Amino acid sequence: MYSIAKIIPEKIFRKILRKIINIAFNLLKKEKKIAYKNLEVINPSLNKEEKDKIYRKFTNVFSEILSDQILFSKYDKEDLISKIEVIGYERIKEYFNYKKGIILVVGHLGNWEIFGVHACLNGFPINCLYRPLDNKLLDKYLNKSRTMYGVKLISKFSSPLNMIRPLMNNEALVFLADQNTIKNYLYVPFFGKIASASRGFSFFHLKTNAPVVFAYSYIDDDLKQYGIFEECFDFVNLYNKLSIKEKHFLNYFNLTFNSRSSKEIYQENLNNFKKFYSIEDRFKLNEQELAENELEKFKDKIKNYNELSFDEKSFYITYFFHQALEKVIFKYPESWLLVHPRFNKQPEGFPKFYNFKK
Repeated sequence: MYSIAKIIPEKIFRKILRKIINIAFNLLKKEKKIAYKNLEVINPSLNKEEKDKIYRKFTNVFSEILSDQILFSKYDKEDLISKIEVIGYERIKEYFNYKKGIILVVGHLGNWEIFGVHACLNGFPINCLYRPLDNKLLDKYLNKSRTMYGVKLISKFSSPLNMIRPLMNNEALVFLADQNTIKNYLYVPFFGKIASASRGFSFFHLKTNAPVVFAYSYIDDDLKQYGIFEECFDFVNLYNKLSIKEKHFLNYFNLTFNSRSSKEIYQENLNNFKKFYSIEDRFKLNEQELAENELEKFKDKIKNYNELSFDEKSFYITYFFHQALEKVIFKYPESWLLVHPRFNKQPEGFPKFYNFKK
């Protein structure tokens, strides 16, 4: 592909690649089924035509990202600066004044690779945690483009000291935190379903008190690229704003799915959770009268944020990130990595989420 990209005009190359990607993703039946299942979760009201439309847009977005990776070595700094419009750099400058570093939590949204390079070119020290690819040649190729303009990479398999050092040096530490996680995970509610999530960024925030900023990228219908830095999370305020019903739900969710308890206690907690909330129907409240009586009793058990344990705080911090992520994905579903099996890992005893018949 790179050889072809060198000898034909960029616009023609992008059009050709877009057609190839569109055909490929329609032939990849499993990935397409995963994408449509994810769209059902994101917005249950979508009909077949709407899903088809979003999926076509997704293939265009994916093609645009892949084109940029293939063509990256052809770009100079001016090309990359003009590639994406970014909002929120003034916030990042302010947060660096705290001298605690910044934790950036991002998802597989839009062109996160170009977004990171753009931030570096604007003078921000970016350190990204990443998983080295099994294919060493491809890993080397991608890392060369990723680090060409100052982005630093830290393997997720390296020591915690290497990860915390950027914060100690008042730099940004980036976590790609929206993946299905099978190690060092916790479960959070996400689009009314159960999803495993990394506890990594919450750990570093709680250990360092570095501000946590949600950053995301998206690509619009005209294939224009945008990057957004939100205001840093105020986890204490977010927790305090939760209603009694929300705290009851989250407390029982965390107690049920994240407690390191025996099978017997887990089953007891699960049965108790199901008594109040429907797992099949996006955690809809069951038995209203019983739930209201339960809420009255629960009021006296509510903790202040500072009274929460380390693990409880980690759960709520991860939950608030996923709430922010939900809003963006709902608005720009085609810019999310729809073919990722986000809900693959489920609690013990739960059926496979992507259980497709052959």
